[in-house]
Amino acid sequence: MGQSANLLLEVLLKLEGIQREIGAVQESIVKLLSEQASEEFQQRPRAVLTENLGIVEVEGDEPRDVSAVLEECVEPEQWLADRGISIKTKREESPLDEAFDRLCLFLGQRFESLAPFYNAVKQSLNTGGAKTLDLTGAPSHVISDTVQFAHMLLDYGFLADSEYIRNTQRRLLRFVPQSHGQVINFFTGGWLERYVLQTVRERVRVHFGQDAEPRFLLNPQVLLPDGSDFEFDILVGIPGSILWFECKTGNWQEYVTRYGRINEKYMKDELCVPTLVLLDPLRPEHKQSASALAGGMRVINLPELESYLNTVLVERSSPKGSVPAGNPPANAQQTTFSGALNGV
Repeated sequence: MGQSANLLLEVLLKLEGIQREIGAVQESIVKLLSEQASEEFQQRPRAVLTENLGIVEVEGDEPRDVSAVLEECVEPEQWLADRGISIKTKREESPLDEAFDRLCLFLGQRFESLAPFYNAVKQSLNTGGAKTLDLTGAPSHVISDTVQFAHMLLDYGFLADSEYIRNTQRRLLRFVPQSHGQVINFFTGGWLERYVLQTVRERVRVHFGQDAEPRFLLNPQVLLPDGSDFEFDILVGIPGSILWFECKTGNWQEYVTRYGRINEKYMKDELCVPTLVLLDPLRPEHKQSASALAGGMRVINLPELESYLNTVLVERSSPKGSVPAGNPPANAQQTTFSGALNGV
């Protein structure tokens, strides 16, 4: 009996090793596909702004028509200074940025599948120690995405340990979250900010062409003219406009009226497009209420991000008044985000 048990244990250990190897192969495939998508992105048709024709398509790598007019991207720091808002500190580049970007893209693109795991990790940050997520009965794509994301988090050191346990009756994922401050920040909202920023940069370049290099500020802490402190999530300068994003993974109600005060008092400008991006799924009437409390900020859910950006970029590059402002239609369809941002 003891020999049989040892043999069974040896088989189980080999199976666990095979599962880890499969996870590594899956990550390599995802990386390869992302690199291929990045190359394909370079060959995509690019939209540019011309003086008389609005948006026109330029095929492949053909040079932009010499008659085309492409405005310089607005500089966020100067735009704030012109409104009497001074920057105290801003987020600098970090060695963790590459890991943040790869993880945020994977999470953002598959959030519907990864939401149970993400919520479990986020909740576990307050208690620490090993946690177990029960995936028994979950669809196969949810299990696959979850296990792969857990392996990625483990490889980048965002989890101290992770193990997928599979037997004839149960499917369990055991994980141990890290208590490092930057890891906690990633799960409590940093990932959403970086996902929004990367998506904006990709959409701007597709819309205006590679000559458009958006300027951005991430998490600038500022001093307002009235002497109070504030921290913006994201400010992105594009040709002729400033895009202001606040991103909330939960409890947005605590902040919405403050956003409204800042928007009404300092950000009301024909150049500025203020947007509140939420993970919480809101019905159209709830978005309208949130928008009113936020001083007219546009309110969207994560799945609407890309279609919303496409609408905004057309709106901001069209002749003034030709495209109405406001929240995107409730039935707006999301376009596919290719992951071409690895080259950004």
